[in-house]
Amino acid sequence: PDGFEYQHRGNAKGFDLNRNFPSVFSQTTGPTQVETKHMMTFLKERHFSLVGNHHGGAVCCSYPWDERGNGGGASISPDDKLYKHLCKVYGYNHKTMVKEAKQIHGFSHGMTNGAEWYPLFGGMQDYHIVTRGALHITLELTL
Repeated sequence: PDGFEYQHRGNAKGFDLNRNFPSVFSQTTGPTQVETKHMMTFLKERHFSLVGNHHGGAVCCSYPWDERGNGGGASISPDDKLYKHLCKVYGYNHKTMVKEAKQIHGFSHGMTNGAEWYPLFGGMQDYHIVTRGALHITLELTL
């Protein structure tokens, strides 16, 4: 999107596309952007069983939920054990993930529950799980 070209998170209209999907537990702020609508159509037209969404920033594996219901801390999904297994397998096969995630963020095994790290509303990961039933993790990879 435009944000990549201009080196910022938002598109040309200033909307963060990673927080622009219909929210699972609350209302998403702002109108759904055309890029988000295209991704929603893409996801609707295909069936994915397992998705690894690549995201820049830290080096870790983040698993659902990103949104937080009532209270603080982790927001546990029904597939929590499976998500932890997937993240461990990926983390221990990555050259530096487990070490960096522990040193920088204090994350064990290179992974974190999304909401426990920081709550994120309107993200693609939670949207995709709820609307399409796919297993979906976010791989934070600094390039």
